[in-house]
Amino acid sequence: EASDGADGSLGGGGALAAGSPLPSEETARRVFAAALPSVVCVSHSRSAQSFASLDVFDLPAGQASGFIWDSRGHVVTCHRAIKGLAEVKVTLHDNSTYTAKV
Repeated sequence: EASDGADGSLGGGGALAAGSPLPSEETARRVFAAALPSVVCVSHSRSAQSFASLDVFDLPAGQASGFIWDSRGHVVTCHRAIKGLAEVKVTLHDNSTYTAKV
């Protein structure tokens, strides 16, 4: 039998069917699902040149996760992801990508 968790054990106060998520797991799933739209990928690239053709192309140089802070679209991420940069690409959960000023 599962407990209510007051004694430090996992559980939800009663027996659970095999394969059923614990109440705490279901709560975590709901929190993660609600937060998903605010999670972003922050990335930047650097220009490189092909020695063979002399063509210039963008080469991925770094990325980090972040989240949308407010309705104006400000993003919070770690300092190392943006240090020394003027702009980055921000990709939303729906795969839309925007250029952002640092």
